[in-house]
Amino acid sequence: EALRAELDARKLRPRRVALGLSRAAVTVKPIELPQVDGVVADMVRFELDRHLPFATDDTPFDFIPLPGSGSAPLAGSTTPEGRRVLIAAAERRLVDNALRIADEARLRPTSLTVAVHDLVGLVQVDRKRQTVWIHKTGNIADLVFLESGGVVLSRAVPSGEDARLVEELGKSLALVRWTQLDALWVSGDGAASTLASPDSFASLGAVPTEPPYTTRARRLLTGRDQNPNGAALLAIAVA
Repeated sequence: EALRAELDARKLRPRRVALGLSRAAVTVKPIELPQVDGVVADMVRFELDRHLPFATDDTPFDFIPLPGSGSAPLAGSTTPEGRRVLIAAAERRLVDNALRIADEARLRPTSLTVAVHDLVGLVQVDRKRQTVWIHKTGNIADLVFLESGGVVLSRAVPSGEDARLVEELGKSLALVRWTQLDALWVSGDGAASTLASPDSFASLGAVPTEPPYTTRARRLLTGRDQNPNGAALLAIAVA
């Protein structure tokens, strides 16, 4: 009711909506599939029980192959060897609640994503560089690891001080099997202070910079605000 009232007050009449879930509410994890033949989607579903902190019955999930795991398998294909994939899964009630809100506001959902993963659509990613994007929303910092042009890992950690973020980033490098970091982007709430103190991240071998937004993305960002806050930037990316 609150959402519908807000749209009516602004004289907006949308029929469709893109939904984005908070990274903190979703499990995102790289997993190794067993070296057996089978439909990849079925193999991932079978493995979910070992990797999720909640019951996996009818769990909404999706996955993508990770770089270096062989040729990219399709959901209906079979694989004769082990592969690494990145899974994203959420509790059924969380997804149902999101869809219910849209339905009650008389909106048709066109997509349901992990919001911070959609940030990639706002930039031109160098496929040859290993990049971490730190996006801050309130007291949460989402860490998005990009390789070969796509997301290979993401985490949600307390934003805190930069020293804490450096520590969390160091722990995560082993998970993505990186030996170096080529670029470090920072956006969202408090990004300016982080960009003003690049020495805090010297141990990672990369200087924090603003993300290289595309021309279209910059028009969208400037159209709303010169410096949209963390939540607004996520909303733009999801939309």
